[in-house]
Amino acid sequence: MTIGITGPERKVPRQSAVVGLTIAAAVIGVCLILLWLASDLLVDWLWFSSINYPQVFWTTIGAKTVIFLAVWTGTAIILWLNGWFALRFARRRSTQLVTASVWNFAVNAPPDLLALLRDRLPWSRLIVGGAALIALLVAAAEVGNWGVFLRFVYQVP
Repeated sequence: MTIGITGPERKVPRQSAVVGLTIAAAVIGVCLILLWLASDLLVDWLWFSSINYPQVFWTTIGAKTVIFLAVWTGTAIILWLNGWFALRFARRRSTQLVTASVWNFAVNAPPDLLALLRDRLPWSRLIVGGAALIALLVAAAEVGNWGVFLRFVYQVP
C-alpha cells in the first residue's frame, strides 16, 4: 500500500508589483496623451464655432489627416521595401555563413550565437512592424506642416 503525498498546492502565478505599476503607468500615460490631444481639438472646435467659421476648422482637420496618411503611407512603403531588399540579399549570403558555422561546430568550436539568433527571428514581421512604427513617428512630425499644404492647394496668383 502506497501513500500518495502530493505536497503543497501549486500557487497561481501572480503579477509582481513592478509589472502592475508599469502597466498602470503606461495606461495613465496613454490616457493623458489622449486627453491632451482631445483638449486641443475641443478648444479649436469651440473657438472656430464661436466666430462662425466651423468650415475652417474642418478644413484644417482634413488637411492634417491627409498629410498624416500620405506621409505615413509613403514612409512605410519606402522603409518596408528597403527592409525587404536587405533581408532578401542578406539571406543569399547567409547560406554560405551557415555552412561555415556548421563546419566550425563539428570541429568543437563554439557556434556563432548571433548567426543562430538571426536565422530564428521572424524578420518579415519585424520589418513590417519597424517600418510602421518609424513611419508613424515621421508622419506625426510632419502633421505640423498642414499650413504649407493648404497654401499650395488654395494658392492664388
